[in-house]
Amino acid sequence: MGPLKGYNKRVLVTVLMLVSVMIFFTFFGKKGLLQVYRLRRELKEIERVNMELRQENERMRVEIGNLRTNKKYIEELARRELGLVKKGEIVYQFDQ
Repeated sequence: MGPLKGYNKRVLVTVLMLVSVMIFFTFFGKKGLLQVYRLRRELKEIERVNMELRQENERMRVEIGNLRTNKKYIEELARRELGLVKKGEIVYQFDQ
């Protein structure tokens, strides 16, 4: 039984080493759990930015539509952004 004891010990050590290597790669490998976790976080961030961009695109579509068709909007924008006034209007400016 003596030689089998040493053999069993070597088998046990080999199995433990293989299990350790498998655990290491499960967590730290290229496709390990930590990488999957990082990729999921990155995906959530990309989805958040994507949603913000979609909302910004929608706002811009509405503004483009207003610029193409809504004369009142264009007038309001010109007054606000460029300080334009209609002929005959008097502008009062006050110091803040």
